[in-house]
Amino acid sequence: FMFQLLTLSANYTTGILKDTELEFKINVLDVNTFLSFGLNSFTNRIPFLFKASIHESGKANKVPLSMAVTGDIISLETTELEAGKEMEVTIKMSAHFLNLNIGGVPLIIKDVENMICIVGGVDIWLKLDQI
Repeated sequence: FMFQLLTLSANYTTGILKDTELEFKINVLDVNTFLSFGLNSFTNRIPFLFKASIHESGKANKVPLSMAVTGDIISLETTELEAGKEMEVTIKMSAHFLNLNIGGVPLIIKDVENMICIVGGVDIWLKLDQI
């Protein structure tokens, strides 16, 4: 049994940057996964939260990494179900909001609705508005 679901989605582009597409895998398929199809929109934001730790060059300790993403889910695919194997679900989405932090420092914040795009501490859309 293999499950694939495609949704009609609106990819919001700003005319300045292309839409941000993400693809990630999870190991659970439950009611919350299906609810996220309708809830991850401009009106109801329930973010996918990713947390990890990474090694940075020249540092002895691991550094925390976190990313929060909301947007439209474009597709959802599962692997074939097999006894004794873990299920894998691949989700592809177009992000309206993305916040990536490493070591507690925001590297990228992109918020399409509010026209905010901060990369490395610089709001590039604010600079364009001032031109």
